[in-house]
Amino acid sequence: MKSRYLLYLDILGFSDLVERDPDKVGPLYHAISKMRAHEHGDFQTIVFSDTVLVYNKASPRTANDHTYVVMFLCEFAQHLMFSLRGSGIYFRGLLTYGEFEHYRLGKAECFYGKGLINAYKREKVIKSIGLYIDRHCEARNVVFDTADFDGDVKCVFLTQNIGRLAEVSAGGFPIDPILLEQMDTYYLLYEIQLLEDTWRQMQMHPLPEVRQKFASAWENYKSTYPQVISALEAQKFRPEFICPSHDWTKYDLSLPNFVLPPGLRDNQWGFTGIPQGTKAGPDPSVFRR
Repeated sequence: MKSRYLLYLDILGFSDLVERDPDKVGPLYHAISKMRAHEHGDFQTIVFSDTVLVYNKASPRTANDHTYVVMFLCEFAQHLMFSLRGSGIYFRGLLTYGEFEHYRLGKAECFYGKGLINAYKREKVIKSIGLYIDRHCEARNVVFDTADFDGDVKCVFLTQNIGRLAEVSAGGFPIDPILLEQMDTYYLLYEIQLLEDTWRQMQMHPLPEVRQKFASAWENYKSTYPQVISALEAQKFRPEFICPSHDWTKYDLSLPNFVLPPGLRDNQWGFTGIPQGTKAGPDPSVFRR
């Protein structure tokens, strides 16, 4: 059986969503149907109930191929994260590597393998939200920041602009306007919104076990980007402290739930891209079937 990279995404609280807020289920599936993974010829997507599974069709042959696959699988998760912004719907995911088979037999979709079973079991014991990556895949990750979570997996930070802000603000705030111009300010604001939402859920969710999952994610951020996260908390997530001379009023962040930000709709794959000065990804043209 062929080994593949597997992106396993679990929509959290799906049963409660169906029972208590069924009007959100249709828009959720619409957002999943618009994931860029469906459009990329090198990957296959399977959606079943509250789970999204994305895997590479062809076997990577070179080191660059492996980094290419890992990069895109992370970006598919990033795309879904942005598309669910403000909806109150969250996922927990695992990027792993293992045996997996998928084929169609008549009218039946058949998919199975040790990689899928291991992903299912491992994802369930991660008491947090967001994307996590096993050690095998992390060794092929050259784009996204990560941090240790436990002995088996690392947390993946899909908020690339927060990482960039941490780099350029090493000397403290405010930062020079020139440094801000090097960033994707629109998406920095969306990422700040996502962080504020995580913080609020950590404080206010009615269920203690759910609050703990958000607290775990928050601790991941705080331990990795301590200066940025502490400043955001102190400033109640208002961005003006970052660069007071910047016009922060020109951004329209009031998009309805399940609607992607403009840049995510406009470019071909729908990702925020790699801000100037951050890790560079592999050349997509190197991946060959």
